[in-house]
Amino acid sequence: MVASEVKVITTIDSQGRIYLHERVRRVAGLSAGSMVEVTARPGEVIIRPVRSIARESRGVFRLKPGVSTLLKDVDAVAKKIQLLLTLRELRGES
Repeated sequence: MVASEVKVITTIDSQGRIYLHERVRRVAGLSAGSMVEVTARPGEVIIRPVRSIARESRGVFRLKPGVSTLLKDVDAVAKKIQLLLTLRELRGES
């Protein structure tokens, strides 16, 4: 059974990285390579999992050869757009 909430204290290293304990990753559904959205507000930082439609749909559809490469390209563009929107939000731009 997975807990509904886990709180831990961790540190930020000299390069700004945060170690997320295994319990935190398990509750949040994160694993190596998971995409996350980071939102910063005065006095708080929120990290949320971001789901990839292309990644989650694997095995659901039968694809023609070469289409999986296209899905990776679409996924990469979606990641870039999300990053640009997050940066814009952090700068206070509308």
